[in-house]
Amino acid sequence: MATLATNRLQAGDRDVVLLHGILGSRRNWHSFAARLAAARPDLGVVTVDIRNHGDSQGFSPPHGLDACVADLVASEGQAFSTWAIVGHSFGGKVALRLAQSPARRVMRQLVWLAALDCTPGPAADANGSTAPASAEVTGVIAALRQVPRPVVSREAMVSTLSAAGLSPAIGQWMTTNLRPVEGGFDWRFDLDAAVAMLADYSAIDVWPTLEAPPPELTVRFLRAGRAARWSAADVQRLETIDARARATGVGARVDTLDAGHWLHAEAPDALLAWLLSALPAVDSRQGA
Repeated sequence: MATLATNRLQAGDRDVVLLHGILGSRRNWHSFAARLAAARPDLGVVTVDIRNHGDSQGFSPPHGLDACVADLVASEGQAFSTWAIVGHSFGGKVALRLAQSPARRVMRQLVWLAALDCTPGPAADANGSTAPASAEVTGVIAALRQVPRPVVSREAMVSTLSAAGLSPAIGQWMTTNLRPVEGGFDWRFDLDAAVAMLADYSAIDVWPTLEAPPPELTVRFLRAGRAARWSAADVQRLETIDARARATGVGARVDTLDAGHWLHAEAPDALLAWLLSALPAVDSRQGA
């Protein structure tokens, strides 16, 4: 049976588990996780490769949010003891889906969860209107389809992706997801499986988790203000959830960071400051 690949940056019996998004790997979080560990020595810090990404290979279909939830639950108590989860994009929706799942009860220490710039609803609403797709991710996937593999060097990868219309910053970030192979470099993820996972991401609704989280779980949401994925209706819904949470304590608190979708790469200082201000003390059962 395939198991999740993890990296522990700091020992502890209460872990903050960091989940990356589609096309990423736990390596994307490494420098950020090291800074978080230094700032919170009372916590363990663990980065995880979700299925079909990084070193977490060999997982059987179907590939989707519920499968990723099951992977985390299966790893609980072995690879980590989850006290808090921070998930970006697809990883954020995995975390919110976990909050909806009865299997979450296996994670007896879990008290806090943060989802970073993931679209909570399905791609099409009940009236059939299509919400803005995750333009950043779908654009990257389209560009990756054009890349000859293996690529001869990391620099060549940046040039190829830039020629396909991606920013140099995104191209440079994508090189962290390359692994050496004969003849050059190839991806650390299974692109076809990632496409299937993204389709499931676009079909699942986790708005109920934001509007009414389980009472024993504090949920925070961080939106990237310059990301292309947000409709006016979704922004309004998030603002309504936040206003209610601040007034009554029911629902998720919602904040906005002035950054694009890959906020841990574009604005790591601001993201770390937000996370440190939001994470509760270890002995607390409530978030900030």
